[in-house]
Amino acid sequence: MIYADFSKGFRPSFLLSGTRDMLLSSTVLIHRAIYRAGLPTELHVFESMQHGFHLNIQLPEAREALLDMLRFFKRHLGIAAE
Repeated sequence: MIYADFSKGFRPSFLLSGTRDMLLSSTVLIHRAIYRAGLPTELHVFESMQHGFHLNIQLPEAREALLDMLRFFKRHLGIAAE
């Protein structure tokens, strides 16, 4: 997917990673490819977080990431913000 042709269109993309995520570099490469194609994309990288950190709701960073996702989906799905 890193080398996919995004010029034909792609849905708005929310990409999430941490600085200790083994997939950080791949996530950045995908984000740049989507961005170069002129499509809506956001990249959120959290310091010292590992892969899947957002699943641990005990972490403040996870709660922040989930709120970021919620705002992104509301904006791109046309849902009124609360």
